[in-house]
Amino acid sequence: MTKKKILYLASRYPYPPVSGGLIRMYNISKMLAQHFITDIFSLTEHDISKEHLDTYKKHLATVESGINHFNNVYVYRHTKYASYVNTLKSLIDRRPLQVAYYYFRDAQRKINDLIKQNKYDLIFCSHIRTTDYAAHVDIPRVVDCVDSMSLSYLQDNSLGSNFLWKRIYAIEKGRVPLYEKRLPGRFGYCFLTSDNDSEYLKKLSGQTNIVTISNGVGQNIIDYGVRSSNAHQMNTLTFLGKMDYKPNIDAVVYFVKKIWPMIKETLGDVEFQIIGSKPTAEVQALLASKGVVVTGFVNDPYEAIVSSKMFIAPMISGSGIKNKILEAMALGKCVVTTSSGAGGIEGVDDQHFVIADEPEQFATKVIDLWSDAPKRQRIGADARALVMERYVWEKTTKELINILNQMV
Repeated sequence: MTKKKILYLASRYPYPPVSGGLIRMYNISKMLAQHFITDIFSLTEHDISKEHLDTYKKHLATVESGINHFNNVYVYRHTKYASYVNTLKSLIDRRPLQVAYYYFRDAQRKINDLIKQNKYDLIFCSHIRTTDYAAHVDIPRVVDCVDSMSLSYLQDNSLGSNFLWKRIYAIEKGRVPLYEKRLPGRFGYCFLTSDNDSEYLKKLSGQTNIVTISNGVGQNIIDYGVRSSNAHQMNTLTFLGKMDYKPNIDAVVYFVKKIWPMIKETLGDVEFQIIGSKPTAEVQALLASKGVVVTGFVNDPYEAIVSSKMFIAPMISGSGIKNKILEAMALGKCVVTTSSGAGGIEGVDDQHFVIADEPEQFATKVIDLWSDAPKRQRIGADARALVMERYVWEKTTKELINILNQMV
């Protein structure tokens, strides 16, 4: 039976998968390539090295009858300046700024040409930022919204936002809900990472073609977690995330300003490590607090997480399932988070993670766990078992593959 053909549209180059959004794009595109002939069309603001291009192509390859089949990867390089111009132009219409930022007429022409040449059976848009490229396509199409952006804005506490981002979010809060409301009518299916986001979009749109496809964890993280039980534990708390992403900035600013002083005063010899690429000036300023370390990008962030006492995820904004929490759970770590951070994960408080929504409560939970190694180990082991049972990509994407097979 001949495999059906899919064109996958990515707003950013999926490899290397160094942030939550890229992790999802990378793994879903890999899963698609196992079941369909899958071409990738990726926008990017950066030059893609031959190594990263070839490695991603290799990871997308499938083997049939002993022959490697490589899918095509098309890269459209654009400049930030061009995106800024697009965004300024969009101020006079009603499109979300982030949709305009990633939309280029020349890229649209190239996508149209690919569709004519290759006769795809389905277009798969990754994030709402690529959906305008499929606006006038007369073939089945789906969109992986990832999170409901309008729900994220509703839950946004705005702590740690600078003036520019406050203005941007003020505009997006008015535009994104109207845009998201129309998406289920334009696409065969809309996918989101959590039931909370899916239910919100169903109510917003009045449509039911909205399905939860949870985030997952790769086998490499599962394998890495074997080391956790034998790792020497340092007197550290760790946080991992792309540090120019607003929910991550909000989380660490909130933690350091509201919670960290109580922990540091009680425990003394403890260090909080903020791990992740592109730390903003606001994140760097947290170095002024005693015991806080901002690492920036590191080649192997999991080594620091495995050797830490606990993983901290004090999320106060954003929506959807947090990859960072699933990965820490897969590594067998005890995770202390908030209700927002644990949202969408089918775990139990005090069994698979620990939830604390108030600063004093959060500090107390961390301090109590610090001296209770058996409890930390039990929670970490139960967390890892839960991830292996429910949150590996092969299992979380099973319904996605079934839906696409029905559509094509």
